[in-house]
Amino acid sequence: MPYLTVPGGPTLFYTDQGSGRPVLLIHGLTCDGTDWAWLAAGLSRDHRTIVVDTRGHGRSSPVAGQYDVDALAADCLAVIGQLGLDRPVVVAHSMGALPAVRLAVDHPDAVGGLVLIDPGYGRRDDDAEKVAALVFATPHEAMLRVFAGFHVPVTPDWIRWWHRRRVLGTPEDVITSTIRGAWLGSSALGLRSVAGAELPKITAPRLVLYAGINTDRYEWEQTLPHPADDELELWPDNGHFLHQEAPDRFETRLRTWLTTHGLA
Repeated sequence: MPYLTVPGGPTLFYTDQGSGRPVLLIHGLTCDGTDWAWLAAGLSRDHRTIVVDTRGHGRSSPVAGQYDVDALAADCLAVIGQLGLDRPVVVAHSMGALPAVRLAVDHPDAVGGLVLIDPGYGRRDDDAEKVAALVFATPHEAMLRVFAGFHVPVTPDWIRWWHRRRVLGTPEDVITSTIRGAWLGSSALGLRSVAGAELPKITAPRLVLYAGINTDRYEWEQTLPHPADDELELWPDNGHFLHQEAPDRFETRLRTWLTTHGLA
């Protein structure tokens, strides 16, 4: 059965297809593993491709109030361990980048590389507090406003409709607890002050793709210390879901990076 149980935590639904170098795909808040359907179909032709629904999302079970970054990273580590993955490349979008980074920092031997798509870290601390307050007051309404800001002229209408439906279908506790874990407290990796101290600790090779709507975060991350083989790019015409807006371009870029770093 495509389920695994994290000790003391949730039961996670996942799919595991293909053979070759393992790639673990992690979605963001209010999403699920179907975000990767088009990419997983291509990757699984020559990679072992694991797609997981994170706790409280999709077909995975909820764990009331426990959606902090450390818990999400522990889930990822459990997936790697229980499936016997040998240093997978972790591809993560948005808030999914937070546990991916925590995993790479705390367990460097478990990660072969990181591909981060418009990552959810690096929000200015004062702005994070303001947005968090709005989310706590009206979770679904606030998240719909956040998602409206993710979209740009090239975002197809079907993506906008799909995102709205999934936001409305996500339990309020999942939304508020995830935001609390990401943006509030001294270990909240979504904050610029915290991420700025943690990102330079990553030793795995990284490809980081930023959307044009987050140019300020792209420019901020460029100022941080990082290895010479890290690759940071700005896709100025795309929105937060750039990998869905330009799927062929994204898969080509991913495969080029994997080959360049001996991870294909």
